Amino acid sequence: MQQYAEGQLIRNEYLERQYKMEVVSYKSVWGTIHFKVHPLMRQHAVWTKDAIFLDFEGKRKRVMHPIKFNTNAQARDEDLRRDYWIGELGFEWRLGARNYRLTGVTGFAG
Repeated sequence: MQQYAEGQLIRNEYLERQYKMEVVSYKSVWGTIHFKVHPLMRQHAVWTKDAIFLDFEGKRKRVMHPIKFNTNAQARDEDLRRDYWIGELGFEWRLGARNYRLTGVTGFAG
């Protein structure tokens, strides 16, 4: 079983080139898990032995505040014109039981 699982690990070279980060994927009959080690999870003492599982199929975008264009936003004494776009977007994670944090991970025993 261990050899089978190791054979299913796939390096995602597209994500490595696109985002300059190493991503390893595991494909099974139940779905795909993407493994990524984030620098903050390596350095911060609270997160060093943790894993976070997110189900992206259950994710939805929610617009909190619609995007709008603000003009003439410079300070009164500034000698320029400043305009900007502003909006707020959030994510809703449905099926909360499918998203979780695993703590105390020290290695893989197979």
